[in-house]
Amino acid sequence: MQPQATTQENKLPHPFEDEKLKNNHLNILLVSDIHMGTKKLEKLKSWFYDKYKQRVHYVFASGDFDNIDNNNPSKTDNQIKQYENLSNILAYLEFASVPIIYIPGNHDVPEILEKQTKLTQHSILIQNASYKLAEGLQVVGCGGSIPAFTRKNGKSELFWEGYPYSSDNDFGVDLRKALDKNCADKDM
Repeated sequence: MQPQATTQENKLPHPFEDEKLKNNHLNILLVSDIHMGTKKLEKLKSWFYDKYKQRVHYVFASGDFDNIDNNNPSKTDNQIKQYENLSNILAYLEFASVPIIYIPGNHDVPEILEKQTKLTQHSILIQNASYKLAEGLQVVGCGGSIPAFTRKNGKSELFWEGYPYSSDNDFGVDLRKALDKNCADKDM
């Protein structure tokens, strides 16, 4: 059987183009790489109140809330302060009065990658977990970083260490586990 060519006549509409779904919408504010930059968050908050207050349903925060050097992370050095920093940033993001769905980055407290911890009233950690946004729509999280490389004089050099992943394959294994656990043949 030959695959059927997609034409304008037989193409399925995108969910937001479907007349039956036209009034269903979801607005997401995405923030990333805050690195303790509260001045930038002040600007974001001001912009939000001026322009989009009633139009955002979720805030997605995709890591690097702090500036921790995780090349050689220690599970005891400043752990309380690191959790305080993360909690403070998440609490600050609650200005939107909507759920904050977040994953940690490679510059955040290492332990947050290993356990689900409720840090603020409206924040939801989805590290290797999922969250149902709407009927038929969920988000799955897998935070951290793989190593980054740069080219110098024709040679590939390490630019930063990955954390907690040392390769694309390591990340792929965790992502596959998270997808299998949270998305495989399940009702959302």
